[in-house]
Amino acid sequence: MELTLSHWESGGQIMSEKEKMYLYVMHAEKEALIKIGITNDPHKRLLTIQSACPYHLKLLHEFEINKYKAIENRFHLHFRHTHMRGEWFRATPYMLEHFNNCVAKDGEIFDESRSFDDWLFNCDIHKEITKPDNMIMHTARAYSEEGNYNAVEYIIGELEDTIRIIHCMVPKARRRK
Repeated sequence: MELTLSHWESGGQIMSEKEKMYLYVMHAEKEALIKIGITNDPHKRLLTIQSACPYHLKLLHEFEINKYKAIENRFHLHFRHTHMRGEWFRATPYMLEHFNNCVAKDGEIFDESRSFDDWLFNCDIHKEITKPDNMIMHTARAYSEEGNYNAVEYIIGELEDTIRIIHCMVPKARRRK
């Protein structure tokens, strides 16, 4: 089969109409690792990975999806700050909470606790750091090189001893003359 530009733009979605694809989330709890991948059979994939993995794995979630490669890439990009190797990520309390709030609807994945589009497409969680005792909530703003957007960092909450920082691009306010 010849792969065209439209194949890549569609997120690599080439499958028979009968074949179902899933985004799966596996967790090696004692090692605080998460694996995010795609397969047509999550339970078989768990057995395959478990046979070569020294850690006990648990299938946390499986979401039936369309445009599976694009969705997988979106989650890999979203959690890149915890990337370890391949499809493995360092598990954080935020990540576990995020997947617990997600549901699959009409072949897409949504976070029911917030606007998924606003959260995943407009914001990028780029780091989790240990919270110092004297941390004060703050916001930092800077204009992009083009001058069109503010890059805004918000400390948005605490999970145990970590804080989450998001980076959002928001339209710059127009000045009146």
